[in-house]
Amino acid sequence: MRSPNCKVEILGAPYFGYQKDGDHLLSGILLNPTHLRELKLLNLFKMSDRTVEIISQILMDPDCRLENLTLQGIETLESCKILAAALCSSSCRLQELDLSRCCRSSEDQALQLLSEAFRHPNFKITVLRLEIYSIKHEMAAALFSAFQENPSHLRKLELSFFLPLTLELQQLFSLLADPCFKLETLRIAHLRQLQADSLETLASVLGSCSLRSLDLSMCGLTDSSVELLSAGLSNPDCKLEILR
Repeated sequence: MRSPNCKVEILGAPYFGYQKDGDHLLSGILLNPTHLRELKLLNLFKMSDRTVEIISQILMDPDCRLENLTLQGIETLESCKILAAALCSSSCRLQELDLSRCCRSSEDQALQLLSEAFRHPNFKITVLRLEIYSIKHEMAAALFSAFQENPSHLRKLELSFFLPLTLELQQLFSLLADPCFKLETLRIAHLRQLQADSLETLASVLGSCSLRSLDLSMCGLTDSSVELLSAGLSNPDCKLEILR
């Protein structure tokens, strides 16, 4: 990877039994960052603070052209802090970010650090994927507030929740009506069931938002849920093209 003749653009890193092997690979990318466009480190990849530090150095390198990054299974708050700083860098060119299974042992603090990065004016991610397992409700509200403060770049948002949320989702759905929030694709998964208040809020904004694709297929929708959504779908100004 460090050879100037290496022009790999997409790299899915394999599983490494020893941390030093993975870090050695990433150090090679750091020495030759100009061609790589997509990097995927899945949950089986052993990811230490040093791993995230190397990735962050890559992101902050002015010669780096990385656009798509998958980091599954970040384990420590220190790693989240390092990554959040890199996401705020003016040199970071990322367009797509997947942080599934991030710091599950300290999710509240991790989400707080990431939310601070999301609201930073240098954060220009257009596609964001997050999994949320067991956070306090105020942390979910802080996440959606971050989107509200920096709304102009995000185009696709995929959120997997493993806890019930009502008021916080109403906050997110209300944000869709903001003319500065240009979100086009929204996928929400793994909620036991969306509450009526959340669905009513979503239906009320479908005629005034930019959504083209909405996926609620993993939200346990019932016939009454679909009926609530129908009011928004029947609005002639609704721009949805794909509904799941």
